[in-house]
Amino acid sequence: MFFSRFTSPIHRLISYFGLDFIFVGKLGFTLSTFFLGIQFAVIWGGLMWLFYWSVNPIELSCQFMLSIAVGLLVGGWMTYTNSKYPDSNHHYF
Repeated sequence: MFFSRFTSPIHRLISYFGLDFIFVGKLGFTLSTFFLGIQFAVIWGGLMWLFYWSVNPIELSCQFMLSIAVGLLVGGWMTYTNSKYPDSNHHYF
């Protein structure tokens, strides 16, 4: 399993159970952005609901769209950073 500072929590969990999975950086820009973005959207959306949206409710569809938009932006940024500086990613087998 590849480990780097860009390895997602889901990737680490999958590798902990001994399942082999393609490293996110080898999926291509679009799939990597989608994979990392959806993970971030679920985590960020859950934390936002727990700490903010449960107290100050907004429409549910707005919560989903905002979580997905932020997740894809962050996923794109992580993918871009990973592809821009590949030498600084120390991958270990």
